[in-house]
Amino acid sequence: MRFQMNNKNTRFTLLIVIQAFILILVILLLLTEPEKNNLSFSKTSADKLHAAGLVDEAISFYEKSFFEGSLNSKDMLSLSLTLGELYQKQGLSEKALAWFYMAESLEPTGDNKNHVAKSIVSLLEKLGKHSFSKLSLEQKTALNQQPADLNAKILAKVGDKNIYDSDLRALVDNFQNYSKQKIDKNMKLQLLQKLVADELLHQKAMRLNLTDSDDFKKKINSVSKEILVELVLKDEVHKKIDASSFKLKKYYEENSEQFNVPDSYQIAYVTTKDKGESEKWLGDLKKGKKIKSFNHKTYLEHQLSSFSPITGMDASKTLEIINNLNKSKTGLILSNGQYYVYELMQKTPGKKNSYEEVKDQVKNAYQMNEAKNLYQEMIQNLMDQEEVKLYPENLNE
Repeated sequence: MRFQMNNKNTRFTLLIVIQAFILILVILLLLTEPEKNNLSFSKTSADKLHAAGLVDEAISFYEKSFFEGSLNSKDMLSLSLTLGELYQKQGLSEKALAWFYMAESLEPTGDNKNHVAKSIVSLLEKLGKHSFSKLSLEQKTALNQQPADLNAKILAKVGDKNIYDSDLRALVDNFQNYSKQKIDKNMKLQLLQKLVADELLHQKAMRLNLTDSDDFKKKINSVSKEILVELVLKDEVHKKIDASSFKLKKYYEENSEQFNVPDSYQIAYVTTKDKGESEKWLGDLKKGKKIKSFNHKTYLEHQLSSFSPITGMDASKTLEIINNLNKSKTGLILSNGQYYVYELMQKTPGKKNSYEEVKDQVKNAYQMNEAKNLYQEMIQNLMDQEEVKLYPENLNE
């Protein structure tokens, strides 16, 4: 009996000890786990606040996670970049710069390294620290480039960037393509000053990291698309045009009227919206009265031909007038709500041009026509190869 009692006491004592041990473990977990949970909660909450656009609140939770958590260097770098970007969006350049410097100290690699470097330069420039941003940019990027022509002469120096005579020659050539103006030494100096100004602005744009802006990326995408389209047209269209003498002469023979000088008609005319008034004017002309004697404020003269219609008049109406002038010296026509009463002053016969006289015009017209045909053929082939759907019903009125 005594033995059984002692055995029960022992079992009870052991149960008490085990319960006490479990209680201690629970207390220790409660004392330590909340910190861990709170840190996890801070990061999760920050992510949700950031996604909701509540930037100030997100920054507060991110900073709590950074300073109070046990983070590895990768997580610290990620949070530094996030905080730098958030402060930058808020326009708080000093705080953003501090976090990007923190990120830089964590030795980022690859794209992160470039992103940190560009952000630091941009923020220094915005803070007015021009000399520091310039130095930082020179350390992080290669501004100076060697010219393709090793014998090129330096014409100007902008910081560490050289401007060579080959750069000026390229600008002069481009300028002459769009202007007939003679390029003298004074004009070259002005163009050189433009190169210097452009380089100054380019370097400032680089320091401001504008190459990462949405506007820049959209424009680059648009321009690059245009350039690529131009290149593919050059390879697939223009290079395939056969502009041999045989082809050109054949095109001229088939379209000779296109290159002739048409008959032209020197006319005088007046306009009105009143039908009765226009019919009265026409009647006066048929009686021998001259249109100039009307002394009307709308009186105009015009050298009319199939290539030179009256301004504001439909081309078909111009052809009607020409056909009528071959029969009568006066006439009346309605176009776009206006009545035109006209009188022939002088007719100049046209001229048939020989191939040699219009050879350059024939070549241009032939090349444009061939380019149009090859272009349409290429587009049709591409549409046959690709799945293309048009939704005209979605066009706005």
